[in-house]
Amino acid sequence: MPSTVREIALRIIIKCEKDSAYSNLELNNELKKNSFSDVDRAFLTQLVNGTLEKFVIIDYYIKVYSKIKISKMSSIIKNILRLGIYQILFLDRVPDSAVCNESVIITKKFIGNNLSGFVNGVLRTISREKEKDILPIRETDEIKYLSLKYSVPLWIVNLFINAYGEKKCEQIISSNQISNQSSIRVNTNKTDFISLKCLLNEEEIEINKNSLLENSASIKFNCNIENLNAYKLGLFHIQNCSCQLCCFVLNPKENESILDICSAPGGKTFTISQLMKNTGNICALDLHKHRVKLVKNGAFRLGLSNITAKEMDASKPMGFPKNLFDKILCDVPCSGLGVINNKPDIMLKQENSIDELPSLQRKLLENASIHLKIGGTLVYSTCTLNPKENEDIINSFIKENGNFVFNDISEFIPKKINAIKDFGYFTILPSEEWDGFFISSIKKIM
Repeated sequence: MPSTVREIALRIIIKCEKDSAYSNLELNNELKKNSFSDVDRAFLTQLVNGTLEKFVIIDYYIKVYSKIKISKMSSIIKNILRLGIYQILFLDRVPDSAVCNESVIITKKFIGNNLSGFVNGVLRTISREKEKDILPIRETDEIKYLSLKYSVPLWIVNLFINAYGEKKCEQIISSNQISNQSSIRVNTNKTDFISLKCLLNEEEIEINKNSLLENSASIKFNCNIENLNAYKLGLFHIQNCSCQLCCFVLNPKENESILDICSAPGGKTFTISQLMKNTGNICALDLHKHRVKLVKNGAFRLGLSNITAKEMDASKPMGFPKNLFDKILCDVPCSGLGVINNKPDIMLKQENSIDELPSLQRKLLENASIHLKIGGTLVYSTCTLNPKENEDIINSFIKENGNFVFNDISEFIPKKINAIKDFGYFTILPSEEWDGFFISSIKKIM
């Protein structure tokens, strides 16, 4: 019997929780394997992303309304409940009765009849009482209140309060909303904004120009972007505004030699290539063979011939001559706490899961710096808002390496952007259009 959309969503969420799988990859795999209608495709995406996004508040409802502790439940039962609660609380178009009935059917199919009554009882009780305010009083427990109101783990709320204060913390976590809008970069080697807009409008896709970034735009969609003719023709690539700004700070010029040490899936590499007008050469590295293939395929689709993608571990000696590259981009692996809205599986992370990242980030930065020309620019960036992975890394590197200084990058920071600025680096706070991001720029002087 073919799996239903809800069953597939259940399978994905269980895999994310038990195996630390990436929800976007699991979702894409299922979308490719199954011939979904546009409605079912949208529903599956919404179920997976929405349930993960609201994980914290959903588990709080289970704690309040279930006689069985969540720690005592099997993975299947607790995730059937999570999916059901998400639909009851956040999907008005799905009748609560249908949610309860479907959840019972799935329970019987995977577990048997024994726990179907329990699932039915919990969901129907929540359905009856969903208008009831069950949040703690804010004045009594500020951190717990913010965690539950915005459905963000306590440890992340604590981290943001310690780093930015309560007001900015709430601003950051309140931006945690998944939408059907994506930022894109116009491929200036093949087209321009006006021509792209006309083609996308023919496909009934709404596109709006970004007033702060040249050749950047946002599109609203309810389909698979890869099926659009404009995408197949290589007229744009998907890339958030903060990543695009990172490339502007690198300030690549025509005919330069550039190293991108953690390049996959290739968005920054492609933008750098376009800013170089497809001249010079870009060496794009990644640790995994299948991710290197993503960069190669993307460059081919976009018609970018100055990119050489290689499989390499940049945390180890890379074998390049010293002082080889004019510019280097170190956009390193990070905790992703600036892009929770794009990576809802971050809600499943434990605090200790990010402890080892700073040492890796520092190693990548040190290895890359060896290969930068004297007078060259290196950009160190992350998509996290954790100072231990950002300011602490770059400040300690400058302090311990007298042959590097910060660049003045103020000219690259849009005046209207919500950012915390310092000389040589800045932190973008997330908003509807911008992801949370850290960008710094240093120069090798000897």
